[in-house]
Amino acid sequence: MNKSILNVPIIIFFISIIILIINTIFSIYFISIMLIGIIFLSIEQCIKNKQYYTLTFLIFVMLYLEINIGFRPFSLTLLAFFSHVLILPYIKRVMTLSTVSNYVHVLWFYLAAIFVYSINNDLSFNIILSIFFNIIIDFIVVGLFI
Repeated sequence: MNKSILNVPIIIFFISIIILIINTIFSIYFISIMLIGIIFLSIEQCIKNKQYYTLTFLIFVMLYLEINIGFRPFSLTLLAFFSHVLILPYIKRVMTLSTVSNYVHVLWFYLAAIFVYSINNDLSFNIILSIFFNIIIDFIVVGLFI
């Protein structure tokens, strides 16, 4: 088991609560700070470590974020499971640096989330700019804490 803060369920709980509070506060002011990349990495670690109770909590957190952001319910959750089972093993096999893998996983998830969002809604420059800033924020959080 790798040394990561995402292996401890109580830390995942507090991170999720903080993300929910941040998302709720900033959605009131029409600034979308999603931090779904961190939740995606947490889901990936929970599946890998077989922490199913924590995974259930993270699914509910992701459901709240999906509804708050404007995605269809369970679309990002299904995308996370699909990515973990089919896409990420291929990415891990192709990449040589394990330190960059979390960044690539977050970037993949955001790009796939943009695709899922564009199926049901129209994309505008503001949405693309918001997602770009969210990717940068997630990269900073992943680099500093995870």
